[in-house]
Order: sequence, then structure tokens, then C-alpha cells
Amino acid sequence: MVHKIAKLTIAAFTVLLEANADKVYSTAVDLLKGNPNVTINYREDAGRVIDFTDGKLLVGMKVSRLEDNLSQPLIGSMITSGKPSATSFVVEKVFQVCEKMGVHCALAKD
Repeated sequence: MVHKIAKLTIAAFTVLLEANADKVYSTAVDLLKGNPNVTINYREDAGRVIDFTDGKLLVGMKVSRLEDNLSQPLIGSMITSGKPSATSFVVEKVFQVCEKMGVHCALAKD
């Protein structure tokens, strides 16, 4: 979902993962901390919330627990006009989390 407000674009992405929410969150944090091109701006582990940037995009993520082994990461990104889309960046990061956790991920078909 993408909403435009003046020159600011807000994109939101959601994913359902058959995995424990705490493990999804901690795996994402570990991957972000290990990436020298990413800066973590805010982190609240108790709520499984993290905001980060690659210098071009500002991204926020909250991982919700739906069941013991079902989680829903909600990822939002603010993009100013003339900046790249967050879609490929977010998809890449989600697939990295899946790969590290050994969870099968696939793009949904329209």
C-alpha cells in the first residue's frame, strides 16, 4: 500500500511468516547490525520495533505475534520525491531474514 502526502510517499508492507515473532525480530536486528550500510535509528526490543536507514530510505518495522509460530512483520517506509522505491529494499531484507531462519518465503501472486 502506498499513500502520497505532498512530496512524501509512505509505503507499507506486511508479511505473514510461520515463525516465532521474537525470533523474526531478533534475526532482523542481527542482520541489520551486521550490515555496515545500515544505521539503526531507534530500537525497542520489548515491542519488537526498529527504525533504520541505508542513507536513502527511512524504514520502520514492527513484528507482531499472531500465534506461537506465526508472526506478522509490518514494514513502513517514507520516501521523498526523487528517491528510490523502498519495495526492492524491503523485499531483499525480508528474504534475508527468511534465509537466515530457514523459513520458506515466496512473493504472493496477484
